[in-house]
This record gives sequence, structure tokens and C-alpha cells, in this order.
Amino acid sequence: MSKDPHPSRIFTLLLVMLFFLFSGLALAQDEDEEVMEVDNETCLDCHNDPDPDFTMEKGDKEIWLHVDPEKYEASVHSEELCVSCHVGFDPEEEPHLPEIKPVDCAECHDDVTEVFDVSEHGRALAKGDPNAPNCVTCHGTHDIMYIDEGESMASRNHEVETCLSCHVDNEDVKSKMTHDDIFISDYQSSVHGRLHAEGDMEAAICSDCHGAHSTMKASNPNSRVNKFNIAETCGHCHDEVKDEFVESIHGQALAKGIEDAATCTDCHGEHEILEPDNEKSRVAAQNVSEQVCGSCHGSLELNRKYGLASDRFSGFNDSYHGLAIRFGNVEVANCASCHGIHDILPSENPASMINPANLAETCGSCHPGANENFASGSIHSNTSTTDTPLAFWITTIYIGLIVTTIGFMFTHNILDYYRKLKNQYKERYFKPVVAQTAGEPKSYMRMTPNERIQHFLLAGSFIMLTITGFMLKFPEAWWVSVLREGLGEWTFGMRNSIHRISAVIMIGVSLYHVYYLIFTKRGRKIFTDMLPIMKDVRDLFGMFSYNAGFAKDHPKFHRFNYIEKLEYWAVIWGTIVMSLTGLMLWFENHSMSWFGKYTLDISELIHYYEAWLAFLAIVVWHFYYVIFNPDVYPMNFSWLNGKVSEREMAKEHPLELEEIKKEEAGNK
Repeated sequence: MSKDPHPSRIFTLLLVMLFFLFSGLALAQDEDEEVMEVDNETCLDCHNDPDPDFTMEKGDKEIWLHVDPEKYEASVHSEELCVSCHVGFDPEEEPHLPEIKPVDCAECHDDVTEVFDVSEHGRALAKGDPNAPNCVTCHGTHDIMYIDEGESMASRNHEVETCLSCHVDNEDVKSKMTHDDIFISDYQSSVHGRLHAEGDMEAAICSDCHGAHSTMKASNPNSRVNKFNIAETCGHCHDEVKDEFVESIHGQALAKGIEDAATCTDCHGEHEILEPDNEKSRVAAQNVSEQVCGSCHGSLELNRKYGLASDRFSGFNDSYHGLAIRFGNVEVANCASCHGIHDILPSENPASMINPANLAETCGSCHPGANENFASGSIHSNTSTTDTPLAFWITTIYIGLIVTTIGFMFTHNILDYYRKLKNQYKERYFKPVVAQTAGEPKSYMRMTPNERIQHFLLAGSFIMLTITGFMLKFPEAWWVSVLREGLGEWTFGMRNSIHRISAVIMIGVSLYHVYYLIFTKRGRKIFTDMLPIMKDVRDLFGMFSYNAGFAKDHPKFHRFNYIEKLEYWAVIWGTIVMSLTGLMLWFENHSMSWFGKYTLDISELIHYYEAWLAFLAIVVWHFYYVIFNPDVYPMNFSWLNGKVSEREMAKEHPLELEEIKKEEAGNK
């Protein structure tokens, strides 16, 4: 039997083993330290060679092995040994390059690397994308500087150009991006980009919004530019605005996970953000309603999805405020003027600018003296609104009146035109030539100078009112665009002034005409001769019978026929209606204070349709009889010289001519 080893021997053996183990580790450590303690001068003896052929191939790339000693000495790693990063160097072996391991920045910057690895850039790099950036792409190689130093590629001075070098200048990168390079480069012309280019280092740059090492796609919930995170991202600079926004109806909707709710970039844009007072900015006064608010609140799909009223934006867009904005006015109220900007709240919220208790104050910011009557009626109503019984019936009646009246006029004039062409044809080719009587052709006074001046002022003011009125109602019409381009930014102010001056002239000449009818002998005679009588009704039917070929002769007319009487009284009616409604619209502050906004809306509705009725009646009825009528073409010159020939009198006013002849015979 063998004896068990003595415990002291076992202990001695263990001590010997431990001695050799630690001795080996120490020797290995000494060897490593001997390798790692190679000074930089040894490396630079070769690598300071500026020869362009001093390269090596790595994959499909050729790498220049030159290191600029001066740049390295100025870099953040100047105190470090080359072999601290280029692990694997062995001075006993040549060449050493195959043995050098790839530089691993994570050896020192593991915290940053963890963030980068899960970023969009890091994942692309892990997949082997040759265009994916790594540390040196943004920070450099041997010339890495501290970020807060202006010379660093990743400093605030140079970060934008570093990012754009891939996202704008690299075709392979551009082909893989969701957005095109124009969208990216828009940053340079944005308010942030311009301020940065001017030297404002506080202006937002790429990493302020997208993050530096943590850049992710907007679709990633952790991305700083994910829709639900954008307000927080913008809030790093605009903290007061962010606080207002998160309490607003849009901010609260986002907090509930509603992706369709507006956030900062929906209104201001992304890379192309401009100052609010820049005319190209989406949130500029002339653009915010249509380009920002209207893009959501004018969407039938979104309104249906969230149960919102579908006519709010269209109602505003066709109101005076909306039309003025579309015309180019930057001072008139837009959506933000009433609802707020970042602090938009629902109307039931006591703090909302459109809460009934606050509406007078809100309206009063533009309309001094506004009271609670300003809020009576539909806020977004306009001349095409028919959501109230009165507005519906006014619209229905006027459309029916316009169709009936203009239809009657058009039919009447077509028949009249046909008959007169037929008569002229017979007179030219079938009647014998009648010798002219000797002496001067005789004429009669139809309009005195006083009456011609009245007519000129009325016609001129009417034409200008029509043009300037329809300019406002149809601001995108081609002829309005031509005027706006020709006259420039003053067009809207000129339109307002011309419209109101013309209104004053029309009202003034109308009041004078009333005076003329009452206080002058000729005026009183005009009034009595213009009064409708039963003969006018008979003449109307008689003229239709004659023009249609059922009667051989047309009726004989006195001084004023039914055509002129209809037009005269229509002008009087239209002038009264347009003057009253126009004055209410002109002095809207007083109108709404006394009668409420609903009354003003009705006035606007009547004013609009009456304008159409008057315009069409003048074109179809009056212009036909004084211009296109075959008996007077190319023009009835009475409005210029006040005269009418005896031939015209015999044809158009035979009863008046007979009366004049009798008077002349009696005076002889």
C-alpha cells in the first residue's frame, strides 16, 4: 500500500505552480508593454511620407498611409501613442500592416458606441453598407478635434457641411433616402441655416434636431424627429412656445396618440423653416390660413374622421377676411388672429380666444368698440352660406330672379335682333332708293349737358364698382392676377380706395338726381314720363308678337318705352339696395355693434347677388340697346352729344315726334 502524500508536500507543490503562473503573466505583460511602448516617432518615420503612392489596398478602396505630424500634434489624441489605437503593431515584423487590427473607438468611447450602434447609421454600418458613416466619417482620423473647437468636422461650425457631404453630395446615399436632396438642402435657405451661415452658433443645426450619434428615422418611436417627439425637440430652443403648444388642442391630441394632429413641423415645415414675416413662409399672414390651417381643416377626410365641421375653412376662405387674404392683404384677420398660434384651444375652454366670453375682446383687436353683437350669427359665414333659413331664401330668390330676369332679357333681345336684321336686309336689297330731302338733317335734344354728366358719373362709378367688387370676390381670376402683377403690393389698397370713391360718386349722383327730379321742370317731366302705365304692358306683348312674326307692325312708343322704363326703375332699385348694403359693409364696426354680425352677413349676401343682377342686366339689356342694336350700331351717340335724329325719333319714339310736330305747328 502506498502512503498518502504529506500535506506539506501538496502545499509546496501549489506554491511552485502559482510562482510559475505569475512569472509567466509578468513576462507576458512585460512583452506587451515592450510592444505598446513604441513611441510615435517610430511610426512617423514611415508615415510622414507625403508620397501619393504610399498607399495600401483595403477591400475595393485604396488608402493613403500618410499622417501629417502637425495635424496629429494639434488633435485631441496628440498625447496618445499610435499603438493605443492601432493595436497589433510588432516592430520586429515587417510589414506590420496585416497584423494591425481595425481601430475600435469603443475601446475608449464605449458609451457613445452603444448609442451609435442602434442608430440608423450604426445599423447600416452593421449591415455592411459601404456608404454608411463610421466614427472617422464625421470626426476625422488623425486630425480629430474637440467638438467645441471650431476646426472639428463635427463642431457647430462644420457639422452642416459634414452632413451635407453625404446627404446631398453622395449619389449613392441620396438614392437610398426617403426625401430628395432638395428637401435636405432647403435647410441652407431656412431661418436656421441663414443664421448659422451668418455666424450665429446658437442657431439649430442637424444634430440639434436629429441627434448626433443617435440619429434615427422619423418612423422610429425613439427618434427625436418622430411626430410625437418633435415638440420636445423644438422645445430645447423654443421652450416657452413648447409649453403653450403642449397645452393646446393640438398638443393634447398628440398626447393622446392622434398622429393626424398638427405638430411644429406640420405648420412651420421641416428643413425649409422661415421667419413668420417672410412672405414665402407657410406661417406668414397671407399663407397661414390656406397653406397651414386649410391643409387639415379643409380636408373632407380628416373632418369626417374626427367629426369636425366640414365648412369652417371654406366658409372663412370665401368670407371678406379670406378673400382679402387671397387677394394679397397681409393685415386682415387670418385663422391665427382669432384662434391663436401655439395656444389654440377649443371654444368651450374659458381661456380660448374664441370662447363666447372672449370673442368681443378678440374681435376688438381689429374692430375697436366690438361688443357681444359681433359674435351673433355664424362666425365663418360668407356670401355663399345657406345654412340659415333667411340666407337660404335670399339666395334662392336671387338666383331665381337672376335666371328669370336675364333669361327674359336675353330672349327679348335675340328676337329683337333677329327682326331688325331681317328688316335691314329688306330695306337694303328690296326697297327702292329714296331721294334725300334738301337741307340739314334735323335732330332733337334727348339728353341735356346736365343729364349727360349725370349719366357719365353713374356709368363710370358703376363700371369701377363692378370691376373692383369682382376683384375682391374672385382674387384668383386671370384678369385680377394681371392687375396684381402689374400694380404690385398696392393693388389691394387701391382696390379698396377706388371701390369706396366710386360708391361715394354713385350715391352722390343718385342724390343729385333725386334733387333734379324734384326741383327742376325738366326733371319733373322726366319723372312723370317714366312712370309705368298700362300701355307699357300692351307694348311689351305687342313687341313680342311683332318680333316673333305674329304682328305686321311694332307698337308706337312715346318719349320712354317699356324697355327704358324697366331699366330706369331697375337702376333706382339697385342703387338703393347696393348703397344701403354697401354702407353697412363699409362701416362694419358700427353695423355689427348695432345689428350684429348676422345682419352684416345678410347684407353681404344681398350685395353680392344684387351686383350680379345689375352687371348682367347692364350687359344683356343696356349694352344691347345702345351698342349692339342693329338700328344704332356701333353706338347710340346720344350719351355724347345729347341728340337723336329725326329718323331715329320717327322709328323709336313716333308718338313723341308727333307731339313735338304739333307743338311746332301751334307755335307758328
